Parts: sequence; structure tokens; C-alpha cells
Amino acid sequence: MTLLQDGKHRRLPAHALIEAIDADTGEILGHPVDYFREIWARKVCGPEKRWPLADLLNALAIKGLGPQYAQKIAAAMGTWEQFRDAIAQLRTIEVPSSRDDIEYLRFEAGIKQGLVDTETTEHRVQTKVGEIVFHTSVSQSTGSTTLPAAYPQPLAKLMDAAGPAMWRALRDWADSPRSADDVRALMQFGSPSEYVAPGTEGAMAGMTFVFTGTLASMSREEAYHAVEQMGGRVRGSVTESTTALVVGAE
Repeated sequence: MTLLQDGKHRRLPAHALIEAIDADTGEILGHPVDYFREIWARKVCGPEKRWPLADLLNALAIKGLGPQYAQKIAAAMGTWEQFRDAIAQLRTIEVPSSRDDIEYLRFEAGIKQGLVDTETTEHRVQTKVGEIVFHTSVSQSTGSTTLPAAYPQPLAKLMDAAGPAMWRALRDWADSPRSADDVRALMQFGSPSEYVAPGTEGAMAGMTFVFTGTLASMSREEAYHAVEQMGGRVRGSVTESTTALVVGAE
């Protein structure tokens, strides 16, 4: 960052930004990063206070989880609840160091379930002290055999969407006592929406809805989800871009 001083720009190191001043109120901000993060969160959630799933994941303090990775994981999970449950399951396993470890677990499960052909050979070796007998087993699966998943759902989907470094980063975040505070802080800006792929074409693609009052057949939350699943958007107030105002009972 640079600071304008005496008509000249002076470069400052990043750690120099330890406080800032709100231009509107003059309030000294002790943690400007948190301040700007709050501004961003309010803008993303909008008046309807709804978190797009990918943005919510991106907002979590998880090492290496940027916008593109968050989009990929959000697409695999579909909902915040699925992500939350997958993280809970991730905390119960030994995090693998590679995808090969996962394939080994799948193969091992296939052997236990009788899905893998195993051929055992007996070997006899004569030594000075007598005969030694031992056996070797070779297991292999045919191309048509589908090996069982190494992990239950939704953890299996999360493991497929991420890679070894992200598995460890997610586990470290989940194990941190700060993770619960992280989630609570973000949820004050809005509730999570189901994942909607960018540019999704649906029956309501490009349409914007505003809801008021109490709906007879479903809750407002359910109505929001229905619109978003079909590619539409929900806003908190009527603007020029509003397609329809849905008026419920007072």
C-alpha cells in the first residue's frame, strides 16, 4: 500500500495497516481487514441476507481456499448442510496423504466384500533346518468391478472435489477452536443458499423476485430456495430490475 504524504506517495509494508478511519463517521477502526471483510459480506448477501454457497466457503478462514476452489467444492456439496456434515466426517478419519491412499482403502474394502479376485499360492523352500512353507496372495479387480467408496457421503464427494493439501487445510480449520467463531461471524450477515452454478439456465434464469408477507403453501425460506434452484434471484426490495413482487398475507 502507499501513503500520500507531503504531496508524495510513500510505500508502506502490509503490516503497517494496523488501523484505519471510517470516512463517514470518523471512527478509528482497529481491525481494518475485518471492517472491509464485513463490507464485502454485506454486499454479497444483499438486502435478502442470503449467502451464495461458494462465497460463504470462500469467506471461511481456510488456508488455500480461494474463489475458484470454493466454487468447485460448493458445486460438489450443493448445500451448506452437506459441507458441514462432510467436515464433521473428515474430523473422524486419518487424513490421507494422497489419492493412492484412498484407492488402497477402496481396494481393501473390495477384498473384504468379496468383490476382488484373490489367488493364493503355496511355496515350499528346503533349508538346512527343514522345509519352510509360506503363502502369497495376489488380488486384482476386473474392469467391470466397481470398488466400494472409501468414505461415506457426503465426505466422499468432498474428497473427490478437493486434493491432499486441501484435505489437510480443511481438517486443520475444522479442528481449530476458531472455526465455530468463524462460521457464527459470517452467519450474522445471512443464511446459506443452495448452490447455483454460474450462468445456470433455468425456468427463472435472469428473473428477480421480491417476497413480502406470509406465504400460504411454503415458508419464505423454501420459496427462496425454489427460485434459486431454477436460476432466479431473490432481492429484499423492489427495484427497476424486479421481475415479480410476490405478496403474501399480512
